[in-house]
Amino acid sequence: MNSNPTSSMPDIAAGSVDVSGRIDWVGMSNIALILQVPLADGSEQSVRASADVYVNLNRPDVRGVHMSRMFLLLDQFSQKSRLTPQANSALLDSLLDSHEDLSDAVSVTFRFDLLLRRPALISDNSGWREYPVELKVERRPDGRVRSELQLQITYSSTCPCSQALARTHIREQFNEQFGGGAPVDIERIGEWLESSPKWASAHSQRSEADVRLRLDEGAQSYNFEELIEGLENTLGTPVQTAVKREDEQEFARLNGENPLFVEDASRRLGAHLRGVEGIDGFWLRVQHYESLHAHDAIAVLAHNYGEPPTR
Repeated sequence: MNSNPTSSMPDIAAGSVDVSGRIDWVGMSNIALILQVPLADGSEQSVRASADVYVNLNRPDVRGVHMSRMFLLLDQFSQKSRLTPQANSALLDSLLDSHEDLSDAVSVTFRFDLLLRRPALISDNSGWREYPVELKVERRPDGRVRSELQLQITYSSTCPCSQALARTHIREQFNEQFGGGAPVDIERIGEWLESSPKWASAHSQRSEADVRLRLDEGAQSYNFEELIEGLENTLGTPVQTAVKREDEQEFARLNGENPLFVEDASRRLGAHLRGVEGIDGFWLRVQHYESLHAHDAIAVLAHNYGEPPTR
C-alpha cells in the first residue's frame, strides 16, 4: 500500500515548458499574516499584516517555482519569529534554500499598521495613532541583503503666505479701530481682540509625508518608533488623538509658530534624515491637501536613491 498519497498525484509544475526563458520574479502577493513587531520598551506588538514573496527563476527549462514551500516558510516565520533584521535574513536564506538550483534572488515585503500611544499636548489624555509601514527585504544574487522601509507621517501645515496676509489684514483692522491718535487703552484692545468679527485666519491643511529609507545592511533593529518620532518632531505639528480645549489651543499655537510650504517640509525632513545613523539613502514625497485650492501641493526630495520618481 502506498503510504504517501501525494506520491501518486501528478506534478504539473515539473513538466516541460512550452516556451523557455528565465523569469525575473515569480511568487505570491497579499498573503495574510500576524507579525510580532518589537517595540522600543522591549515588548512586542502583534499586528495584522500582508506579505508579498518572490524568487527569480533562472532555469529556462523549469516550468514553475515551489509556491507552497514559500507560503509555508512565510507562515512558519510569522508564528515563530519577531520582525528583526536577523530573523528576516534567516527567512530569505530558507526561501532560497527551498529553491536550490532554481533561484539566486528572493524578495519579501511586509505591510502593516503600527499602533502607537500618543499623549495629548497639554491635558492628561492620550489615544492611539496608526502608522502605515511597509518593509521590503531582498537577497540579491551577490548575496547582499537590501532593506527598504517606507513610513507615512500625517501632520498639519499652515500656509506662510496665508499667514502673512492674515497678519496684514489684522494690522489694517487695528489701524482703522485705534489709529485716530488717541491714547491706546490696553483693556479695550483686549476686548477688541476677543470680539472682532473681522478676523482673517491663516489656512491650515492636513498633510502627509511618505518616506522611503534604504537601510544599512548591518542594522541590528528597525527602530520603527524612533524613526517615526524623529520625523514627527522634525515637522513639528503631527496630527493629534485625544484633544480638549487646552490641547486645541496649543495645537493652534504650534501651527502659528510653524508655517510650512511643501518645500520647507521636504527640506527639513531631508536635513534630518541625512543625520540619522543606519540610513544609506532616502526618497520622500510631501503632499499638502490644499484648503484654498482644488489641487494639492507636492515636493519630492531624494538622497543617494538614484533617479527619484515623483510617486
